[in-house]
Amino acid sequence: MSGERRYDGKTIALHWLTFGMVAIMWLIAQVIDDVQSAGRIYARSTHIPLGPLLTGVLGHQFIWKDSVLRRMLHGR
Repeated sequence: MSGERRYDGKTIALHWLTFGMVAIMWLIAQVIDDVQSAGRIYARSTHIPLGPLLTGVLGHQFIWKDSVLRRMLHGR
């Protein structure tokens, strides 16, 4: 199947990392109001820094998907 499109390992890893981070952030957001005070501080302290980290992962993913380096390394 030469016409089948395959993604390289880094693209797949970035995809699943993005999915995992979004899922974790969503779960924390769903339960943050039901958690007691000490747990709420921990939940917010986890949730808030994940936002900029997710932004960085998404930026890296978008750059990698269209990068010349990726095409040079993987020929796609």
